[in-house]
Amino acid sequence: MDSQGETLICLDKDGEPLLKAILWLDNRSFKETEEIGCEFDLKDVINATRQPQVAATWPATKLFLIRKNENNI
Repeated sequence: MDSQGETLICLDKDGEPLLKAILWLDNRSFKETEEIGCEFDLKDVINATRQPQVAATWPATKLFLIRKNENNI
């Protein structure tokens, strides 16, 4: 079995894609990881996600990137 991990696809109310899919390995949201890392204590991140760090592969960082840069959505 093989997997590509978490891919983000943002849909409108009718289920139509708003953007092209963003693959899990897309690291464009690296600046957002820094912002999230500054906002939340690492201990809280670990407790909430069981992950040892905030990573650009997370869908949350990609949503933050979209929110900041895609004003038409």
